[in-house]
Amino acid sequence: MTDGAISGLDHVLVGVRNLDAARRVWRDLGFTLTPRGRHIQWGTANYCIMFPEDYIELLGIRDPDLFSNHLDRFLEEREGLMGLALATQEARSGARALRQAGIEVEGPKDLRRILELESGDLEPAFSLLYLKPEDCAGLSTFICQHLTREMVWQKPWLSHANGAVGLNAVTAVCNNPQTAKACLEKLPGSRAGKGPACVAFEKFEVRFRTGSQAAAESVGAKACGQGLANYRKPWLSALHLNVTDLAQTRRYFAEANLGEAMTEPSAGILRLPAAWANGVALEFSERAT
Repeated sequence: MTDGAISGLDHVLVGVRNLDAARRVWRDLGFTLTPRGRHIQWGTANYCIMFPEDYIELLGIRDPDLFSNHLDRFLEEREGLMGLALATQEARSGARALRQAGIEVEGPKDLRRILELESGDLEPAFSLLYLKPEDCAGLSTFICQHLTREMVWQKPWLSHANGAVGLNAVTAVCNNPQTAKACLEKLPGSRAGKGPACVAFEKFEVRFRTGSQAAAESVGAKACGQGLANYRKPWLSALHLNVTDLAQTRRYFAEANLGEAMTEPSAGILRLPAAWANGVALEFSERAT
């Protein structure tokens, strides 16, 4: 791995039109959510679903008159997975490594947000590197260094009733999976994934599929079948999560009256359709030991 460049996945971003309604949806799916955060000088706010090594960010607009970093344009088309935040241990050295690899980088740029705790507000701080979509197989991608990690990764937020413990992969629907794979593999810190047309960053994979392939694998199949395959490609259709005990996850969904939505297309996999999670098809499987 290139020293100081990309050390894995930091988080995925899910764009939602009604942030508080989305918080209730994901809570009912068995996730623990952080208190609300709001970005300083931006019009966006979030709730996060934290795991020991990565997280999901539910992102919405709180003030449409302020800068939203293109979230407003994304939400005109759909809700769902809108981008990846890769991790770096040190943004400045990461920027140098990327530029040495011939990849254009904007930043580092500082960002802070206010985290609204009952005990008083905190201000987590980040250093960000922005990449061009054309250098990331068309995916919206940036790189994040946490400057105040202890504020974000708090123990009470890491346990989830559905047994989820981390992120395993995303499925990206595109026109030419092999071309997309070759493009993303140019990023320092990437490597070939385990499956066809997959790129890995440490323990996390980006799985490139055509729309028909994604539907055949039942990854976001309902979404693809309802015409959403006409989204501008590439688009992120599914999020794959690790759980400690799939039986626990199955019990949680059954008790939460999600049994009819849940499918088991193969042994060791549970899926929920995109309609149940703000446009994100969810797949759960046991973490490899």
